[in-house]
Amino acid sequence: MDNAGGLAPKTVTDILTIIKSTMEYARYKSFAVNCNLSKLTIKKKEKEMRVLTQAEQDALISVLIDDMDLYKFGVFLSLYTGIRIGELCALQWEDVNLTQTTLKTGIIVSIFNGSFN
Repeated sequence: MDNAGGLAPKTVTDILTIIKSTMEYARYKSFAVNCNLSKLTIKKKEKEMRVLTQAEQDALISVLIDDMDLYKFGVFLSLYTGIRIGELCALQWEDVNLTQTTLKTGIIVSIFNGSFN
């Protein structure tokens, strides 16, 4: 819920997706559905993304390089590759090819309330 007492746009979108899927399944099973929700969408507020300045990136890199550990390396890798947190958490050594200087991503780990799923 937002501060105004309404549902968040993501929640409304999820509910709408379930309703549309249910109606599509009903049509598939030859039930008469007299409602067309195909053009119904939810307005989402675009959040402005803040990008680090070059000076901020340089300062972050100097902190990360100083006494590097796995956590700092994860942030460092994210900064240089754009890899997402779920992809980063799912990385395994067989996904890393140092000869070709490549990372294979595709599996995503979900993190909820501090636990991995």
